[in-house]
Amino acid sequence: MKLIVSDETNREAADGRFFLMGALVFDADRLGEIHHDVMAIRQRYGFRPDDSFKYALANKPAHVTKAGFDKAKGDALDLLAERGVLGFVYLCHRQICDPRGEQEKFQWGADGILWPIQRYLQGQSDYAISLQDRHPVEGEFDYYKRRFAHAAAGKGTHQLSNIVCFGSTCDNASTFSSLADIFVGSFRFCVNNPDKDRVCSLLLPKLLGICHGSPNWLANGIVFRPNEVRRPDLALEYDQVREHFRAHGSTQTAGVVRCARSDAPACRGHVTKPTNSQLCIYGA
Repeated sequence: MKLIVSDETNREAADGRFFLMGALVFDADRLGEIHHDVMAIRQRYGFRPDDSFKYALANKPAHVTKAGFDKAKGDALDLLAERGVLGFVYLCHRQICDPRGEQEKFQWGADGILWPIQRYLQGQSDYAISLQDRHPVEGEFDYYKRRFAHAAAGKGTHQLSNIVCFGSTCDNASTFSSLADIFVGSFRFCVNNPDKDRVCSLLLPKLLGICHGSPNWLANGIVFRPNEVRRPDLALEYDQVREHFRAHGSTQTAGVVRCARSDAPACRGHVTKPTNSQLCIYGA
């Protein structure tokens, strides 16, 4: 059994050219240790129990230093890799999704992030519970009921039949929500700021390494929608983002799939018999 926790970013037109949704897939058996790991990060850098732990600097508690805040987020991303958490990202240009209206934009994005996870679950013969950050539009619970009912009845081309429960979560309701926010917020920075090469060169190899199918993350862990972009100017912007990812993804070590520690799990969970020469890019 898996737990899916997803979040969105770039809600408003001023936030960036692409609307993003991100999701993390956790092994249910590891939720306890991941929770305790995140609580240790919070304590290490001075977060109080009622403090939000999110990506955006605007959410930094006043009593946490800027250096500590940045290190805490870095530790959170490292934790995802170390614990074999899988990442998924959905991107759609705002000039394509915004005209559909706010409700359809969010529900289209929710579908877009869950369909590749459904394919992954089918391949693993596994099931999951899905928690999405509260949609800032009406129709959220109707969407969940419709998705579950269609899957249960076998209706529709895209059935989420391996996702057996749909629901919402919110800021500071769990450590897993914090991890999802930091994951998608980190992607947002890299998509919105391709010129910030120093930061992107640090973040993107980690992020892409977490994504399902890495190093073949395109169409596995990262999906661009729609499949066909007919406007040449927008198609060019999609290509620029893909190339931005490829340029930094090439710094990963393909085929390096296991942490060096003997007690660490197979990274990203897709190797059952790793050899001693297969070491995780994140080190011992």
